[in-house]
Amino acid sequence: MKIGINGFFLTRPYTGFGEYTIGYLSALSKIDAHNHYVIYTPKKVSLALGKNFKIKVIAPVNFLGISLAKLWWEQFQIMADARHEKCDFVHHFYPVYSILFPGTRQIDSIHDTIPWTFPGYNYSFSTRLLRKFIAYSAQRANLVLTVSATSQEEIIKNFFIAPQKVKMIYNGYDQLLDKKILLGKIEQVLQKYHITRPYIFYLGGFDIRKNVKNLVLAFAKVNKNIPENLILAGGVFSPQKRLYADYYELPDIIKRNRLQGRVALCGPIEVEDLPALYQGASFFVSPSRAEGFNIPVLQALASGNAVACSNVSATKEIAGKCALMFDPDKIEEIADSLYSLSRDKKTRNDYEQKAFSRAREFSWDKSARELLKIYEEFIC
Repeated sequence: MKIGINGFFLTRPYTGFGEYTIGYLSALSKIDAHNHYVIYTPKKVSLALGKNFKIKVIAPVNFLGISLAKLWWEQFQIMADARHEKCDFVHHFYPVYSILFPGTRQIDSIHDTIPWTFPGYNYSFSTRLLRKFIAYSAQRANLVLTVSATSQEEIIKNFFIAPQKVKMIYNGYDQLLDKKILLGKIEQVLQKYHITRPYIFYLGGFDIRKNVKNLVLAFAKVNKNIPENLILAGGVFSPQKRLYADYYELPDIIKRNRLQGRVALCGPIEVEDLPALYQGASFFVSPSRAEGFNIPVLQALASGNAVACSNVSATKEIAGKCALMFDPDKIEEIADSLYSLSRDKKTRNDYEQKAFSRAREFSWDKSARELLKIYEEFIC
């Protein structure tokens, strides 16, 4: 087979799409020396792959403006080259089926339907138009891949795609996360981000569905009775204040609840620092109301963290019975979970033991083997 890969998000490795793309390509490179891959990127990237993997840079037409240039790159530029390369099909690692090349077989990876179904994400006419276009084009994909049974069900329901066209493969995680980090290295990384132990760790976005506001309000109820501070890691990548209303309220919430010095926002985290930050934490918390997968929860489990998380959406699916769960809309339940994992050492140890066994059910190697099998069936 000769497979075209839309590798746009290789240029944005810290995003969910970026981790997904890197995880699959790195794993495929280890297990597949027979098929040929043409990976399209808008600029040069550094990724060590096998000889049968060719990274091909195709520059966007920048005079169109950033958004239109990206759309033209996805819809026409890489597809025209894939036809020239005689690719058997093109796999887009995010939802962007090209309607300009219906004769070229295409696979779409759709990670979730949150932007289409969760309130607050369609904040402008252009955004709503883009959402409709993506949903319309996804219906025309020859095959759709997704990352959880939760997302699989929602895609079939909300995009009106035939069930037999939607396949599910779980994500994996970086194996460096379950390697034991020396205490000295952990302390070095903590100093870099001005973090002191003990701490509760949150990593993720700050858009409204992430529910960080309720997490901080819950922490306010128990902070005087637990030793840990609350560390909030992650960034804001959009100017849309309505979408990030919780984030912009945080300084006032922290001040009103006298949490200065107890709650810290440390910004985006470099990938190589993640193992130390997870392993340095007392435990991990994820209060999200909606997820297509929840990579941070899997990363925390792989790191051996006890995890407190929402009992909804794909978060519940990925954590299984190996995390302490709460209703994300009930601040008291979140607070009780924080208190339990902080003060009840036996409960925390029990969930730490469960974390490793649950994480080992996921790996990029396993995912890549399942993907390769789907590729082989798809071409027949």
